[in-house]
Amino acid sequence: ILGIANTFTKTGTLNVTKTVPNTIIYNSPGAQNIVNTTYNNLILSNGGTKTAAGAITVNNDFTINTGVTFAAASFTFSLYRHFTNNGSFTASPSTVQLLGANAADVTGATTFNNLTVNKTTSAVWVTQMNNLTTNNLTMTKGNIQTGSFSITITGTRTGTGLIIGTITHSHAFA
Repeated sequence: ILGIANTFTKTGTLNVTKTVPNTIIYNSPGAQNIVNTTYNNLILSNGGTKTAAGAITVNNDFTINTGVTFAAASFTFSLYRHFTNNGSFTASPSTVQLLGANAADVTGATTFNNLTVNKTTSAVWVTQMNNLTTNNLTMTKGNIQTGSFSITITGTRTGTGLIIGTITHSHAFA
């Protein structure tokens, strides 16, 4: 576990695959920039606004703790396991991709700008643990199970992946 309470300046390669699991925690009570790199587990904690400085890949779990606002800006986030939002996610024009061979849980009521499900096979599930909203949903491969929750799509839905559960498509009529 590496806690970053100030500024993280990356001048080389952060090797997150050599010894796993490992976790990087951005834990300043104030604002922090989140370095664009690959993480194994990424936790944003201790309050404040954490702003993406570029595209981010998380090979395992991405967690936004209570009291934290994650400002996604206009970048793409590639997540290979769970997305947990116990704080606030500011989507802006960002894209969140749920990728890989592992099943994933999406926890915390969250509004995405673009959400993509592109798992390695159509048999891999993404399970909702709260209501979700997204402007655009791309279901390339894999499935979403909403359970007792719903997914609201305010823009377009594309792709052949399945959504099992409650879908609300909210759009203006001309």
